[in-house]
Amino acid sequence: MQHHVSDDRTKLTFTIDESEQALIRELIEENAEDPDYIRRDNTMYDWFEGIMCNSELSWTSSDLTGDLTYAPMICIFGDTMALPKGLKKWDLLQGTRLSGCWDGTIWVDPILERWAYMNYAVRSPMEDLLEYGKTTFVGGEYYDKDKLKNAVTYDHHAVG
Repeated sequence: MQHHVSDDRTKLTFTIDESEQALIRELIEENAEDPDYIRRDNTMYDWFEGIMCNSELSWTSSDLTGDLTYAPMICIFGDTMALPKGLKKWDLLQGTRLSGCWDGTIWVDPILERWAYMNYAVRSPMEDLLEYGKTTFVGGEYYDKDKLKNAVTYDHHAVG
């Protein structure tokens, strides 16, 4: 499976070839006792695992972004940064994931961009891949990268 972000960064498209479509058909046949197999989130997560483990993409959810949807959501996290002093607890929850707390500082990973599969109520991304060889998530920039330029980032390589 390959992925591509549109030039305007509003669409994240995944494509597969005919051999991968054939593999999806085989998986459906192997799981014939479950007529909803292709629509299950676990099927989608299993299929996308390779690309999530080998790219800058990560799963996220509206719990972190504040978006009003339960759609499957994919994001790109930025560098771990110190949460600015004086923010309220709820500021931590929106737009970041907690990376840890050390040295008296709360460290978070900001969501830079995120895309959601907005057809989720009636279809699955897996059905799109099977039928069309591609599926598209929509969204775009979440945090203004210019605002993050002055953030104190954590250098993971400096940790001994």
